[in-house]
Amino acid sequence: MRPIVALPAILTVAVVLAMSPAVAAQETGTPTVRSAEVGGIVATRRFAPGQWGLVGIRATNPTDRPARMRPSVYFAEDPSVQFARELLVPPQAQRWSWCPVRVPDQLPRSFLSTEIRTLARDRSEGEEGRLAASDGAMWSSHLVTVDRSPLIVAGVFDGADPAGDDEVYQAVFAVQAAMNIESRVVPLWGDWLPPVAEGLDVVDLLVVAGDRPAGDAAGRAAIRQWLRGGGRMWIALDRVQPETVRLLLGEALCFQVVDRVGLTRVDIHQVGPSGTYSVETPREFDRPVDLLRVLVGDVEVVHSVNGWPASFRFGFGRGQVLCTTLGARGWVRPRTQTDPRPPGRDSPCQSFALSALRGLMSELLAGRDGPKVAGEQAPAFLAEEVGYRIPPLGLVGGVLGAFCLVLVGGGVWYWRRGTLERLAWIGPSAALAAAGVLAACGISTRQAIPPTVAFFQQAEVDPGGEEIDIDGLLALYHPEPSHVVPAATHGGMYWPDQTGLEGTIRCLVRTDLDVWHWEDLVLPAGVRFAPVRQTVRLDWPAAARGSFGPGGFVGTLTGPFQSPGDAALVCPSGGKLAVRLHDDGSFVSEPGDELSPGQYLRAALLTEQQRRRHAIYEQTLPPEATPPPQPRLYVWTDLIDLGFTVPASARQNGSALVAIPVSVEPVPSGRRVLIPSPFVTYRSVPFNKLRHSSAFDNGRRQWVELRLPSETWLRFQLPAEVLPLAVHRAVLVVEIDAPSRDVEILGTSGSETVVVANWHGPRGRLRLEIDRPALLALDAQGGLVLAIRVGDESGRENAGALVTESGPMWRIDAVSLEVEGEVQPRNPDRRPR
Repeated sequence: MRPIVALPAILTVAVVLAMSPAVAAQETGTPTVRSAEVGGIVATRRFAPGQWGLVGIRATNPTDRPARMRPSVYFAEDPSVQFARELLVPPQAQRWSWCPVRVPDQLPRSFLSTEIRTLARDRSEGEEGRLAASDGAMWSSHLVTVDRSPLIVAGVFDGADPAGDDEVYQAVFAVQAAMNIESRVVPLWGDWLPPVAEGLDVVDLLVVAGDRPAGDAAGRAAIRQWLRGGGRMWIALDRVQPETVRLLLGEALCFQVVDRVGLTRVDIHQVGPSGTYSVETPREFDRPVDLLRVLVGDVEVVHSVNGWPASFRFGFGRGQVLCTTLGARGWVRPRTQTDPRPPGRDSPCQSFALSALRGLMSELLAGRDGPKVAGEQAPAFLAEEVGYRIPPLGLVGGVLGAFCLVLVGGGVWYWRRGTLERLAWIGPSAALAAAGVLAACGISTRQAIPPTVAFFQQAEVDPGGEEIDIDGLLALYHPEPSHVVPAATHGGMYWPDQTGLEGTIRCLVRTDLDVWHWEDLVLPAGVRFAPVRQTVRLDWPAAARGSFGPGGFVGTLTGPFQSPGDAALVCPSGGKLAVRLHDDGSFVSEPGDELSPGQYLRAALLTEQQRRRHAIYEQTLPPEATPPPQPRLYVWTDLIDLGFTVPASARQNGSALVAIPVSVEPVPSGRRVLIPSPFVTYRSVPFNKLRHSSAFDNGRRQWVELRLPSETWLRFQLPAEVLPLAVHRAVLVVEIDAPSRDVEILGTSGSETVVVANWHGPRGRLRLEIDRPALLALDAQGGLVLAIRVGDESGRENAGALVTESGPMWRIDAVSLEVEGEVQPRNPDRRPR
């Protein structure tokens, strides 16, 4: 009996000995099973309803074999939408990664945080099995912050504690306090920057005051894509190495460092069209303030210190970049008791922003621009791309040919028989038969539309021509419920309309940095739209270059563009030119190609495709749109490859509208040039004792309807690439409606004012050709001054003064100036304006 009694004791000892390693592992905190769950600190740690964010993923593999895991993350409020990450974890290792997630659109307003859950699956053995969390539970839970702030500022700092030792960090707080904005500055946490643009989706302003981007290629690419999509960025150049800025902005780098100095006296000047003036009281510092002295290119210099740029800004795609060269302490002062109290109970702000810094930041703190896809016209454009199919040309030709043969054959037959009158019913019958066949073909074509993936792409080439930023719209059409949706192989993101999908579980699976696909997403029959964003790096640069010649503006277009056409050139004046493209990539725009406001294509009769494209142009380039800082070529092309794989069962179509900055090359001396009017900008200027006329608003670039007489002096600026220029002829065109008034065009001959031409009660288009050399002399900066004088109703104006009696309303709709001349030898010491 003793052996039988001892058997349970022996088994108990064996079980205890077998379990002892696991017990010891649990006591020491060492994982014993594979697990994957949300963890770690990444990106902003802020999440907003309807926007993307990043969560950290911690995967543990304590076994002796590699493990392939798939943690799926979802929000407790909407478990039907999941976000998964494929991870390969080496044996005896722990891997940290990330996963983009999109917050549900609707969260209760009372939620200050929301719960994220993780379900992990083991795919190592080829068969999927569920993994428990590290604590043994079936799923893990993690709380994340829900931030509904109207403005979120994120910062890239080098220090571990930016709140305590970073002057730029404190300056941002000082600006927000001075502008009565609740202080919120979120450092980008973790050892790496967000590797995808979705990680910055909640950020309105990104402050770069450190060199962390220099060693993070994926983070730099994500920041560039976010910035091109409408982000705002402040770079403190006194805290960032020029090489870091070059890596971050690429060809957009527009400054060269001269040296660095320390200032004990700071006097900030505002830079304006008429010069500079002090905007702050000069201040003395015991500890010198750094000033990085730089030479800048084609940027807007806003402030200067000691004649050197202290702040400048420029565009980057749809985003804006502000650079400051003066240290942060030069832009703020200590807070006083008379200053407004900072918003928020625990604001760390001890400084107050000067008016110069507040002016700089007011535009940046206004928030990001939304997507630029052409409004309501884009869905209509795609709807026709999906449903619009032309029957085969051979079929149409065959039907019409048969119709003609019936008419000819019937006519010959009845003519020989002497009964030609019977042709009266043969013709209509054949016409009805042909029309019936074509109608039946059209109906069957529309009813037999296969699954379709249609894209509308609105693309913008970066200044260097190496990348294209694309905002687009994707249309997915299925005649019946289907899971046929594109997958991404080169990044980008689209989010289809989720209406009607409630209760069905679908998962967005990311298998690599730029590779992801949908699983279990079944779309109902019909058309679904999805916004698309992508930045594509080109295999060879895209560029548009041109110059002025005797016939107008000629240039060349290069890049991976297929079937370019229906192009328009938009100039800094706001004017537009139609562009004629040739097969070899060359293009030309002549004075006769000028487009009136609201016109975008030169064709008198538009095809169906051109009609749709014209509607997109109307949304993209409305007359009130801000003109580009340099000429920009808009051209329609075939689709740009975004790296989305479309299933073979679906057809793909669509087109792209590409915007390309045009590089204007200097014209050699001795060449005759004809400058189309859209290349000539103008401003209202004071003249002699007259102030700026109220008839033209320089800021909005609009003419104002008036009742009183007016004399408006305009300075027309010629492109720097043709200067110095001897003007031989100029053509002034004025669109005006001034009934019962005298209208005169004035010029200057030396120091005298000369009446060049006059009209009484003009209504419509006035064209004036000027060829007198004395009236066409340019000033030192390449400007030509002319005036438009509108008298009173009765024409009682004299040469000495304007009458002030009122009359009926009058207005000028548009003014343009075309110039022809010869380029003169340049002074090598003279720099172009």
